[in-house]
Amino acid sequence: MRRRLADVSLGRERPTDVKFSILVPSRNGGAFLPHLLKSAFAQTGDFEVVVSDNANTDDTAAVLASYAADTRLRVVRSEEVISVTQNWLKALRAARGRFFLMIGDDDLLLPNFFDRVEAALARHGEPDCLTFNAYSYIAPGSFATDAPAYWSPQHFDLSKLRPECELSRKERLDIVKAMFRFNVRFPLNMQLTLFSREAVASVPGDFFRAPFPDHFALNSMLLRASRMVVTDKNLLIVGVSPKSFGHYYYGGRQREGTRYLGSEAAFPGMIEGSELVNSMHAWLMELRRTYPELGNVPIARWQYVARQVNHWYRQVEFGMAPQATLVGRSRSLRPSELATVMLPMLGYRAIRRVSDRLRGRKRSYIGDSWPALRPSSHRTIAEFAASLPR
Repeated sequence: MRRRLADVSLGRERPTDVKFSILVPSRNGGAFLPHLLKSAFAQTGDFEVVVSDNANTDDTAAVLASYAADTRLRVVRSEEVISVTQNWLKALRAARGRFFLMIGDDDLLLPNFFDRVEAALARHGEPDCLTFNAYSYIAPGSFATDAPAYWSPQHFDLSKLRPECELSRKERLDIVKAMFRFNVRFPLNMQLTLFSREAVASVPGDFFRAPFPDHFALNSMLLRASRMVVTDKNLLIVGVSPKSFGHYYYGGRQREGTRYLGSEAAFPGMIEGSELVNSMHAWLMELRRTYPELGNVPIARWQYVARQVNHWYRQVEFGMAPQATLVGRSRSLRPSELATVMLPMLGYRAIRRVSDRLRGRKRSYIGDSWPALRPSSHRTIAEFAASLPR
């Protein structure tokens, strides 16, 4: 007998045909999609793959056609380009599973993914959400046209979350409140959390919301999901490719990246600078509007300004903006912030430069942004996956 659960989009009961739905919102990722699909269909277990084709004009259609005989593949297509948030919602609403995994078309599942997930769910009594870790792989050309490949042994440091444990309600609320101080203690990548249909139903209104749909959804589940468990096991590979937001972010073209996502941030008092920081401010405001327990939690102005000023200095330091930019942007600060934020941040950047020189580190925008990255000789995410220990 098929289990019946609340439909995530229509608000009525519907049968769930499979246990797991792999959701793949895709926008012209045909060059990378074959690696993901091969890794997905090599899995065993009760699952489907739902690809939401966002008016793709590359060879995505041909890639999907090559799997047409596999009944585990389902495709929904938009004839006109929609925003990333809309595409994620479209994939979610088309899914039939009890649990969902949202993954990029340039990511990859490691072998025995569902076996390991099933074991973790069983160990912890079938929680609504399971957060895990991943390797990172940055494809050649992702950061710049001639940039090499990189990798990292962990996508996020989960050690502060007591791995292999269930997060209490208080811990989860504390994690969300720390976000309002721009202290990110939980991975804000949707690929790293398996979530249930019940967890989706616990969120009032749309589960995914702009400007960064995963950031709103993950914080919502921290607040509303019945049970959340964390494990530090690497279960997949998070990829960055020349067509992902990471390409724009680490290439110093954040504004272009948010336009690519279709989700530019705008709010009163916004400071020009990092689009990622401004987007965080925007979704913090959305969380506060949605959840009464956050109504009186302030968004830390000092922390917000400090991250923007740090971004300004980094752009000048690594030749991505002229020095005159600092003078122009400093006029957007309050007089007190010039002394309490801008000058201390200048000292911080100077200490970073001296420390790197003393340690013999080659300074770069990428290294400063993502210190854990290591060079990789592998040309594709599949080659990188094959090199990992089994």
